[in-house]
Amino acid sequence: MMPTFSYRAYDKSGSLVSGKVSGESRETALETLRRRGTFAVEIAEAGTGADEAGRIRGRGERAIPWWEMEIGGPRRASPEVLELITRELAILLAAKLPLEDTLRILAVQPMMPARSRRVISDLVERVVSGSALSEAVGAHPEVFPDYYCRLIAAGERSGSLETVLSALAGFLERAAGIRTRITTALAYPVFLLVAAFATLALIVGVLVPAIAPMFADAGADPPPVIAVLLGAQSFLASHWPILLVSLAALLVLVPAASRLPAIAAWRSRVALGLPVIGRLIAARETARFAGTLAMLMQGGVPLLEATETAADTLINVAYRNAALSAREQLARGVALSQSLADSGIFSPLAARLTAVGEKTGQLGEMLARLSAIEEASLQRDMDRLATFIAPALTLIIGVVVGAIILSVMGAIISLNDLALQ
Repeated sequence: MMPTFSYRAYDKSGSLVSGKVSGESRETALETLRRRGTFAVEIAEAGTGADEAGRIRGRGERAIPWWEMEIGGPRRASPEVLELITRELAILLAAKLPLEDTLRILAVQPMMPARSRRVISDLVERVVSGSALSEAVGAHPEVFPDYYCRLIAAGERSGSLETVLSALAGFLERAAGIRTRITTALAYPVFLLVAAFATLALIVGVLVPAIAPMFADAGADPPPVIAVLLGAQSFLASHWPILLVSLAALLVLVPAASRLPAIAAWRSRVALGLPVIGRLIAARETARFAGTLAMLMQGGVPLLEATETAADTLINVAYRNAALSAREQLARGVALSQSLADSGIFSPLAARLTAVGEKTGQLGEMLARLSAIEEASLQRDMDRLATFIAPALTLIIGVVVGAIILSVMGAIISLNDLALQ
């Protein structure tokens, strides 16, 4: 017989109801309630105490199974989880549910990761204690970025929290779409490189050492390609501990060195100077800066504060420094469009559209349009790059691997000729 769970939930009309539902597990019972169009606030197996495992307590918390527990401390939440939290918040608040109950509903959603449920449980505690939502999310910078907290605060001040959350969810969704397209475009080239490396490792580690003694037995020198591969195999076999330690040191030292301001700035300038990669970075950073700034301004955040927050979201150091410089010039009374034009890094299109927005009093709308244009440009360039790079890599890898295989086959044939003489 399946266990029975007692629950309190909001039905389709927004009324708070209670009852019992059967299910193989707590997650199954929650899914059954969701299919009915109800959002559970509390759920526990009937006949159990409030402190037993599986109970949704007043804070929206439940016991965490051992396989969901974190190892190594808190980690930054993924953008997908942040977008999910924001979208659900916007939908539930738009349904006129109280904020406390909205957060409780989020805390019991089965698709929510365990650490995110714990964060939401803490949000419930803070909101119940009298904190504003912006103050509650600000206590978790590992999950909610600074611009997120500022937008929530602006929505609370203007009384349009649902609208701000909906716009924020759309922004996060578009950003996630860009990341997905980039990952998809790089997936096949990475697969080709891994396959090529595995093939070369098999040839160097297994095939070449197997045929090398044949040349010594026949008193002949191996072909140049075979000799090079034998040398590489011998070097790796003799020095692999040093190479392994060196690789581990590089994996630790290179990221640490990259965080130094001078090296990070140099790396950013070099990346922007690359023929194709530089254009992709420029489009991504411009779209991110303009989109974040537009969203903050439309949410009621002052321009000076919004510019600083938007600058902090940029990844490329050169673009971030240019945006922070624009913020400083804004504080001195210089127009944003003039600051972007003087930066030497933002495109003329960015400066022109910003100037138009300043003149017409529609800066937020023009920045949003600039972000959409740059996102479309990034998508087109990514599609072109993916279309070109896959055949190019296939050709290069085929030529290299094919040349090695032909050399090995030629060496084997030459051994047969020596044996027949």
